[in-house]
Amino acid sequence: MADQGINFDAIDSAVDNFTTAADNFNKAITEMTLDNPLEIRRVNDQLMQVERAFIDPLGLPDRKFLRHVVYAPSSKNHYAGSAFPGIMDAMYNIKETDEEQWKLVKQQMAVAAFTIQSAATTMMDVGL
Repeated sequence: MADQGINFDAIDSAVDNFTTAADNFNKAITEMTLDNPLEIRRVNDQLMQVERAFIDPLGLPDRKFLRHVVYAPSSKNHYAGSAFPGIMDAMYNIKETDEEQWKLVKQQMAVAAFTIQSAATTMMDVGL
């Protein structure tokens, strides 16, 4: 993959940001006042938006009806699921000299990094 100029730096950074945001979000939840319905509503809304952040409106390559970036049914094994299905599908039958397929891998890695970062941002405190 390095020969094709592909690395996981953007995804690693997004995952680190997501982990930090999730830890902070969890801490805020444990410290929140359960008597305040507006606070509970804010947390519920944020959780709902986190899941929505993982949806790509363009869908997966060759499976536009599936839009979740982190998991979807496997396109190769109908009895299993696939983590990061856009990346997995793009890499499944890749050949070293297939420039278009490598371009698709890069695109799907960028989509994954963007959606993970978006989910992390969704969990950040809005300062209410």
